[in-house]
Amino acid sequence: MKSLLNLSPDIARSQWARKLPATDTAQDRRWLAMAAQLASFNSLSPTTARAAMQGQIDASNFARKAFYEQWASSPSTLPTKPGLDARVDTAIGAFIKALGEAQVALKQPGSRAALEAIAQAEMPNRTAMSAQTRGIALAPLLALAQP
Repeated sequence: MKSLLNLSPDIARSQWARKLPATDTAQDRRWLAMAAQLASFNSLSPTTARAAMQGQIDASNFARKAFYEQWASSPSTLPTKPGLDARVDTAIGAFIKALGEAQVALKQPGSRAALEAIAQAEMPNRTAMSAQTRGIALAPLLALAQP
């Protein structure tokens, strides 16, 4: 999950440089379809994979919009990053694989608190929006976890 969210600034820079909107619904649909396809290879239902991926998309979109607001108020030159699509595709594959491997653990009592603690320690915490972005990304996973 951290790897996927860490790509948000690069995605935002690439879209900003090409004068594209912060969010891209066609791209979001492609990522959701990819997550659903990868689900069967990782012992997940497509519904679970899509729900978890939607949290990642929502968090990434939130972060990208915040970057756009920041850059609009303080313009700068932002280069595109070559190979970004391949990096995102790899991160989605790794995320869905990890989710499949975590299914049993998520069903254990106390998994919700453990997941929150791990996310707090491992996920990016670089800006004022980090806590809210983390919350958006975690929401679908916390729904799967046990108290």
